[in-house]
Amino acid sequence: MTGPITATGELAGPSQYHETPSGKAAVLPVTVMTRHRDPESGDWVTDPPVTYQIVVTGDESLAVAASLAPGDLVLFSGTLRDDTSAVIDAESIEPAVHFRRR
Repeated sequence: MTGPITATGELAGPSQYHETPSGKAAVLPVTVMTRHRDPESGDWVTDPPVTYQIVVTGDESLAVAASLAPGDLVLFSGTLRDDTSAVIDAESIEPAVHFRRR
């Protein structure tokens, strides 16, 4: 399904910054882990991780690529390009703070 997506994930590798005749872009691999409650047992189940390629374009792309490092937690929102890939055209990406409940 294509459409908007907002998620928190971990930067899974180094950012790749490119300058081409069509403009500037950074590609960031972000792995997202999700959980859901099993309706039968009531237990929480961890889903398989999904790694998205987050594409940031424009003047901000260099700053994003330079300021985020593998392992950083990020919050991103954007549009999934199509239902056959895990490429997201970012509208925003920023460092995230995760508060864990104990």
